[in-house]
Amino acid sequence: MNVPDGWRTMTLDEVGTWFGGGTPSKSRPEFWDGGTVPWLSPKDMGETRLSGTRDKITDAAVSGSAVRMVPAGAVAFVVRSGILERALPSTLVSFPTTLNQDMKALVPHADIVTPEWLAHAFRAFEHPLLTGTRKAGTTVASLDFGKVKSFQLPVPPLPEQRRIVEIVEEQVAHLDAADASLASAERLLPVAARGVFEAFRHGRGEHVDLSRLVTIANGQTPSGLADRLVDRLKDDYVAYYKVGDMNMGDGKFLTASRTAVSRSDAAELRLHIRPAGTLVLPKRGGAIATNKKRLLSSGAAYDLNTMGLIPGPSLNPEYLWHWFQGVDLREISDGSNVPQINGPAIRSLRIPVPDLMTQGEIVAECNNHREKIERGRTALRTAATRAAALRRAVLTAALSGRLTPHHESEG
Repeated sequence: MNVPDGWRTMTLDEVGTWFGGGTPSKSRPEFWDGGTVPWLSPKDMGETRLSGTRDKITDAAVSGSAVRMVPAGAVAFVVRSGILERALPSTLVSFPTTLNQDMKALVPHADIVTPEWLAHAFRAFEHPLLTGTRKAGTTVASLDFGKVKSFQLPVPPLPEQRRIVEIVEEQVAHLDAADASLASAERLLPVAARGVFEAFRHGRGEHVDLSRLVTIANGQTPSGLADRLVDRLKDDYVAYYKVGDMNMGDGKFLTASRTAVSRSDAAELRLHIRPAGTLVLPKRGGAIATNKKRLLSSGAAYDLNTMGLIPGPSLNPEYLWHWFQGVDLREISDGSNVPQINGPAIRSLRIPVPDLMTQGEIVAECNNHREKIERGRTALRTAATRAAALRRAVLTAALSGRLTPHHESEG
């Protein structure tokens, strides 16, 4: 590894002290109840500087299990998780903590590296560290800890580390502000779409109970269906949609499914094929929180975790879809541990219904504005991708010594 004058090349094993983790027994309530000691696990990752952990354990767990206290100033990272297929989450932990067994932490030697510099180094060299240490052929993605320890980093003198951190954090602060603005703008897009609908509908049509306008058609997963499903559409087959299929397509119509069923098998299993224009919603589970609503583009069936609303003759399906963009599915679910949307919650909704010609005019205007909003969404996501690339470039340049003059004799 080529490094600037005055810098050293060191392995991760040389720059700090390692800490591993464990999980105190869940059958021992004294290890968990009323706990105040942070217990860091992969689900806590996401922040560059950790603000806290979701789970906490007791002092009894620290003294009576495999966990160890990790001093403040550690850089913690994931060593076993499916996320390692695409990313290496790491974070600076500014408070003492314990670790889950799927985590490791490195506490830097104060005379070699600062915690802040080490945290930035993990992010700057994330890709080579991940690709160079990930194990092959494991069921769950994991890192080869021996290779992690031998991974080499360029290490500048401490005064230069501090200057690098100042420069990086100034630039990253600007990028953070830009990311926040992009995220805020994207959150406003659904509000804008709803505003367009209300603006064109305003004053037109009386409010009617949805029960008078649609037929609720719950999804089905009949016994024996799994053996009849195929992975692509063929002649005389129809799509069989599952909740995950709602992530595909243009956000409005269901056009692609991972599975299909023949019409003859559907008839034999009494699996109903619903007509094009049916509005499909997630019916139970965490998918409700995604607030996805989709229209069938052609006749199809769908599974029991979804429900369909079949519009009657006085309701334009696309008008119904646009109106439903303003309905928060979480608010009409039952709020249980496994949330569900029941028929009465749907039937009690009231929708303004102008005549079909007016509905068509409103749909045309909303579709036009939706195209503009989607172009704006695409531009925002492109900007966010560029910002992420710029963030990586700043980190890599800084941690390679290309952003600061080198002071060989300092420190």
